[in-house]
Amino acid sequence: MRSLKVLLVACLFMMPVSAFAAIGIGVELGGGSGTHEENYFFYEGDVDTSHANISFVYDSNPYAQHSNFAYRLNIGLESRELEGEYGVTMDTGALVFDNTFAFTLTKNDKATFWLGPQVRVGFIGGETDQKELGEALEASGFMFGLGVAIGTNIKTSDNVGIGLSAGLRSIGIAGTEEWGGWEDDFEIGLGELFVNACVLFN
Repeated sequence: MRSLKVLLVACLFMMPVSAFAAIGIGVELGGGSGTHEENYFFYEGDVDTSHANISFVYDSNPYAQHSNFAYRLNIGLESRELEGEYGVTMDTGALVFDNTFAFTLTKNDKATFWLGPQVRVGFIGGETDQKELGEALEASGFMFGLGVAIGTNIKTSDNVGIGLSAGLRSIGIAGTEEWGGWEDDFEIGLGELFVNACVLFN
C-alpha cells in the first residue's frame, strides 16, 4: 500500500503545469463480459463484469486552446464485480490510471469534441461472495487495458466546465488466487463499454 501511495504522489508531481490545463473530479460506470482462466481452482469460465469508479482528473488542454491535442489522466478508485457462469461473484477494489490521448474533431468558443485512444494500468484485489469449506477465494493482480473514447468538453463559465465521454475498452488482468492455503495463477480477459462524466476547474 505504501508503494501505491508513493506512485500516486509521483504521478501528481509529474503532471505538466499549463495555463490551459484543468483538474477535477470524475465518475465512471461500465460493464461487459469475458473469460476467466486458471489451472486448478473452481472459478473458471465465462464472466460478466460491471464497475463504478470515482477519480481525480487532470486534462492538459480541455478546450483545445493551446493545440488540437490533449492528455487526460484519471486516477480512480474502482469497485468491480466479476460474476461467473455458475453464479459465484468476485467483489474487487482497484486503483486505476486511465491515460487518454484526445485529438480534437471540432471546436468552438464553448466546447470541443474529441476522439482518441486510452491506456489503462491498475492494481486490483478482492474475494468471492461465496465460500467453499469455509474459505472465500481471494485474488490480487495487475490490470492492463487498451481502448478508444469519444467525448466533449463544455465550458460552462470562465473557470468551470464539464466533460462527457464514452468508449470501448479491452482489459487483461493477471495475478494470484488463494484458497485454503493453496495458490494459483489466473488470467481474466474482458471487453467492456463505459461512460464517464467529470467537472473541470481551471
